[in-house]
Amino acid sequence: IGNDAIKSFLGHLNNHKDFFEGEGGPKILSIEAQIGLFGEVFFLNEVLSKKIEVTEANNYWTGPYKKYDFTTLKIFLETKTSTLKSNKIINTTSNQINPNQEKPLFLVFLNLNESNKGINLNDLINEFRNKLIKSSLESLNDFNLKLLKVGYHETHSENYTKNYEVKLINYFYISKDFPHIENILKPEAIEDLKINYKINLDKCSNFLINENNFLSKI
Repeated sequence: IGNDAIKSFLGHLNNHKDFFEGEGGPKILSIEAQIGLFGEVFFLNEVLSKKIEVTEANNYWTGPYKKYDFTTLKIFLETKTSTLKSNKIINTTSNQINPNQEKPLFLVFLNLNESNKGINLNDLINEFRNKLIKSSLESLNDFNLKLLKVGYHETHSENYTKNYEVKLINYFYISKDFPHIENILKPEAIEDLKINYKINLDKCSNFLINENNFLSKI
């Protein structure tokens, strides 16, 4: 299994040479990107992999390649992570957090605090890697490639040492009544129109579901 995993990794690596050959080389993740990645890996490590087998959880992480952060056979899932202490406001576009999808859509909102008692992005990633090592080297390689795809490189790890503590996780079902924008009228000559807007989740409590209810849907 080990040799097959290594061959698979090298094959994938050859198909992803653009990770390393971009102009100027890899860039350090922005703070916003770091926080977003922290939320996705935290959900992988602390929620999803405690409900299902760790390699399956890793397979469900599709954010590096697809529209939504997580895709299962039954649902789509988008994560939004913030360190703001004010109202739970998230940024979205008209084609992202809305119910008009092929599968039911759920939103996970994570609110973080900077805290010495918390964990940093590097250690969180390594925790999940250790779970994969015990289960499947091929899945570990796949996870590492996804990290490269989103711009996480080991050479920049000294920039990702800020510790965070998750103070809140909320789950929302994006039903047809969830606040969203649709049926936008535009001239025929305008293509690929996207509208950016903010959603105040404090005003969306009617769409909250508990974690057990959410986990039963995946």
